[in-house]
Amino acid sequence: MNEALKSAMMNLMSLHRWATHGKIRDAEEAIRLVGNRPSYDDMVRMAGEHKAPPAYGYDADATSRRGKYRAKQMMKLLDSKDTVSLELGCWDGMVEYWLQRYGVVHAYGIDNRDEGFDDRVDTRVYVSDAHDVGWLDNIFSLVFSYDCMEHFADPAKVLSEAYRVTKPGGLIYLMFGPLYDSPFGLHAYREIPIPYCQHLFAREMLYDYMIDYEQLNTWTLSMFRTLLFGCGKVLKYKEYPDARYVSLISQYPSCFPIRNIDEYLVSHIEVLIRKD
Repeated sequence: MNEALKSAMMNLMSLHRWATHGKIRDAEEAIRLVGNRPSYDDMVRMAGEHKAPPAYGYDADATSRRGKYRAKQMMKLLDSKDTVSLELGCWDGMVEYWLQRYGVVHAYGIDNRDEGFDDRVDTRVYVSDAHDVGWLDNIFSLVFSYDCMEHFADPAKVLSEAYRVTKPGGLIYLMFGPLYDSPFGLHAYREIPIPYCQHLFAREMLYDYMIDYEQLNTWTLSMFRTLLFGCGKVLKYKEYPDARYVSLISQYPSCFPIRNIDEYLVSHIEVLIRKD
């Protein structure tokens, strides 16, 4: 087993041993049993009982702070300011804005639409599809993406494209989530703050309660593990679990058919891959 994956699995094993005072063990057992499903009235009640996670933030200050932080993180991966980088799913382009201010001249970003492009970003952000980026092979020293792999229609195709345009010896960095099966995997917590609502309630019921869904590919944790460890040399791999709401799995086990409870616990994945 790859050392990075082994480390991630050890972290999850530690979480299981801790077991949030037995709740994870209870949830694992409950998954094997048949249970009831919550009603629409339950959904209304539960929505009032749960608070939404902190807002992501799209105002000018929030996008600047987020872009600056991420640019600093990417600076640690660049071997020089003359290297060429590409962000997939750049949205506002503020990472590129800050990379350029840190002296990285060739910092590019793409997104499939321009409505998010910040007016402060004047160059090197383009409308393009991450599934077919349009650049030649072996161009970039660093290809990276934040909070997008769970949205891309075909993550395998996106990673293949990232690998293709990365130089030999170059790096691919991905940080993304929440995964679809995790507590807030529907990305709808601003409208309905119930953890695991995508599993607890029928889609039609959710449509009645809220306006729309974000575009999500619904890939499972195991699918992402297989994909990420099948491409290049994995230098870092970390899974971020969220075990705060396992009591819902115990209460409504028939809503959680996957037998491996890790699928419901891991919220985010961080991975760094080197192209051989």
